[in-house]
Amino acid sequence: MTTRLFSALLLFVLFTAGVSSAADITGLLMGAVLDPPSGGVRLILGIPGAATLGAPVPLGIDTSRAALSARLDYVLAAASDDGRMVLIHNLSGAPTPAAGLDVAPSADRIVLSPDGSSAALLYASQNRVNVITGLPDSPALGAELDLSGLPETPSSIAVSDDGQSVVAVAGDSVVAFGPGGGMNTAAFAKRAVVAFLHRSSDVVITDSDSNSVFLIRDINGAAELAFVARNTDAIASPVAIQISRDNQTLIVANSASGVAARFNLAGGDPVLAACDCQISGLEALRDSRTFLLNKLGSGPLWSFDPDAPNGGIRFVPAPVAVPAEGGQQ
Repeated sequence: MTTRLFSALLLFVLFTAGVSSAADITGLLMGAVLDPPSGGVRLILGIPGAATLGAPVPLGIDTSRAALSARLDYVLAAASDDGRMVLIHNLSGAPTPAAGLDVAPSADRIVLSPDGSSAALLYASQNRVNVITGLPDSPALGAELDLSGLPETPSSIAVSDDGQSVVAVAGDSVVAFGPGGGMNTAAFAKRAVVAFLHRSSDVVITDSDSNSVFLIRDINGAAELAFVARNTDAIASPVAIQISRDNQTLIVANSASGVAARFNLAGGDPVLAACDCQISGLEALRDSRTFLLNKLGSGPLWSFDPDAPNGGIRFVPAPVAVPAEGGQQ
């Protein structure tokens, strides 16, 4: 049986099997995606190239903003009614809202660490960031960081997996906050995007003006800078970056060119994959090897597997509206 025929048959089976039966087959669960129209999530079922979206799964609470960890199977969200921060576990089974977290309500932005074990909550009007560690099973309030010394509200924020380091991009400044809340300007970059490596205090940073990517080792210590790539066409208005779980591969999502670029942190030429889509981000799926390039909307979801042959760009068909009984679609 050819790979193409197998993929088509698997896709047909998943479409006809329904969410409940497919969700029980964890090997065929790629991850989950937030579904704003329903206020819930949709499971992504199948394998890259032969995947489909399940029906909306309610979260059990109305949310105003949320961040999802597909690998750890949870959502961290702000409740719509009073802004309280809530953890919702078991997305692939029966989502269960936990008790509200002992942290200030109404965060303007929620950012998860690479492994999802920590989070940074931005409160723009109060010029502060609160860190939560121990996610998802033992959440604890970490550092509270004062952002009043920044020239403007951060456009990009990243937090390390241990919650001990936070990096914020404010204007042209890339500013690092250490375990004690101390602040230092680590670099200067135009329209930068930042991300920590997994289980590390090392940070990767893009610079849109020079079309470059660089790595800072031990951001709150030695802060040793090394270029991953300079003046490359693979960087064009980057909107997000992600690191593979083995910390060997960097993925850059570019909105201007519609290209996902794969860099080896040890050096070498990038591998480029063009997407027939509007790239808006990078969200790691369950295997931490495949990344979503856009958000759920009226069109298909697009994913990128940087290790796959032939570019690794795949799509997940858009949700199909089910007509009411006796009605028409």
